[in-house]
Amino acid sequence: MKQIRWLRVNLPLLFWQRLAASLSLGLSAGFFSYIFLLQTPAFSRRYLLFGIVIFIAASLAAYLLLKLHPLTIKDNYFISQRCLLLIFLLSFLALPSFVFAPPYPKLPFFQRESTLVITIRTGTEPVSWSQFRRIYLNSGAGKLGFKAFQIAGPWISSGDDFILQPKSEGQITWSGHVGRRASLAIPVPSQGLTITTTWDNEIRHALVNKSPYVQNKNFIAPLWYIGLIYLIAGIPLFFTFMMMDGFPLVRRIVLPALILGLSFVQTNLQFQRLGSEFHKTVQVAIQDIQLSRHIDVLNGIAPNPWQYRVLSEWIAEAFIYISARLLLLDHAAYMAFWGLRVLQNLILLSMAYLYFTRLGITKTASVYGIFLLAGGMLHVFHESDLSFNTYFDVIFYLLAGILILNRKYAWVPVLMVAAALNRETSAMIPVLLIIWAWLGRPSDRAKALISGLMSLFVWVLIFTALHLYYPNAPIFNKITGNISPGWELLRYNLSVPQMPILLFQTLGFSPLVAVITQRYWHLFVRICFLSLVPVWILVHAFGGVWAETRIFLVLLAVVFIPATLPLIDHVSQEIRQWAWGSPAVSIQSLLESQS
Repeated sequence: MKQIRWLRVNLPLLFWQRLAASLSLGLSAGFFSYIFLLQTPAFSRRYLLFGIVIFIAASLAAYLLLKLHPLTIKDNYFISQRCLLLIFLLSFLALPSFVFAPPYPKLPFFQRESTLVITIRTGTEPVSWSQFRRIYLNSGAGKLGFKAFQIAGPWISSGDDFILQPKSEGQITWSGHVGRRASLAIPVPSQGLTITTTWDNEIRHALVNKSPYVQNKNFIAPLWYIGLIYLIAGIPLFFTFMMMDGFPLVRRIVLPALILGLSFVQTNLQFQRLGSEFHKTVQVAIQDIQLSRHIDVLNGIAPNPWQYRVLSEWIAEAFIYISARLLLLDHAAYMAFWGLRVLQNLILLSMAYLYFTRLGITKTASVYGIFLLAGGMLHVFHESDLSFNTYFDVIFYLLAGILILNRKYAWVPVLMVAAALNRETSAMIPVLLIIWAWLGRPSDRAKALISGLMSLFVWVLIFTALHLYYPNAPIFNKITGNISPGWELLRYNLSVPQMPILLFQTLGFSPLVAVITQRYWHLFVRICFLSLVPVWILVHAFGGVWAETRIFLVLLAVVFIPATLPLIDHVSQEIRQWAWGSPAVSIQSLLESQS
């Protein structure tokens, strides 16, 4: 008791709070290291020791960073109701896009319990337990024979065997731990039997015309295990956010690492999905389908609207030329398309960061916005090819937003030359500039209005020229089962079962949170929300496939995420004020001086 009293008197509350925060982070680091890297089918003391070492090292590093953090001047900086709210917001917004099933646990302690009941109904002949002794179960956690099973019901002991009488029903049962996949093989002694398996409430009737009957079953990890992983994941996410908020060097390291890492992850994932969508290997899908569509646009024989989206194909052709003629690479088309998609991702995420900061969002929250945007981009591959024009469309909208916010209005008509050649949906860029000139009340309103009208003229001119140059492109409707744009396509969009899930994974909670927190919106975001969002949704309801959620990336990047991030900034500002005990202006000055 004296030691505890001495610790309480001599060590300040801030020390204990830093210690609790650092131990929480160390625990999360050790937990994830053990679960994802060190876990084995049999318990290993050595690997457990490695996990403990990681826990200790991460705790010490976290404590040192917390001690050096420039804003930890007052108690309760990292442990308070406001911090818990921020942790909840960061995890809540990221959860829909980053919900991937974690690896199934290898250690039996973490695996789920499963129950298997095999019901046997005899016909006119009896059946003995010895006839099933070749029963086999690979549970995913182990390989089991007949000794792992038990019998239940009206089995009658007969010497060293058990008999199930004619016209009766008995059970063979098993319960234990299972892995991700399990396989059951049941010997069928007679076709006069009726065999039914009930495996975790999933009922199947066995085929008795051949022996053995084989049943395969997949399992998800225990829900408590999945929930624990996502619950603990909020700790390093919050810690990284707070370190970026206090140390500009951390933010400078995290930003390029995040953009590079997520760009490559998105590209690899999309190319894998491309092969599965076309039921071919990725190289074959690129050569036979993607390259063929690319060549059709260049030759002027592609369907409407792809025939009029020429800019992205011109750029892709330049990449193919560089890969094949200059670099002499094997699989030149594959390497060209892969390189172009990586470059697009890099530019898109970089432009998004610049756009967020230009809206007045802090650099730390803008990095988190990149994280949200990249997460939504991981779910836009449903029945889609590489769609270079869609990604360029997002880039042009972000660049247009930056130009408008920087009052570089004269550059928007120049941008529209490329944007109109790329995709017809760029028509809303000059509209946004015109509305900004009217409602934004800039000091140079006349210049903004003239630039907006010129941009609209450029779009109309290029749109008309493309349709005159390629006059006979037929409407493409094969992908929707010969459903033409209009009411039929709207009914189709509302009938696709995957559409709500894909939209939720792409957009997440950001539209809902944006509407709730509309008082924090920047004026330009408000203009985009009131003009761009309804037009975009209406046009694509009758002219696009909603399940191909890449068409909503413009809304996600330009409107929904920048409408949500100010709430993150607001909560962070409250935490700073609570910690610093000074007006917000002083805190902002401190952060700016660090940058």
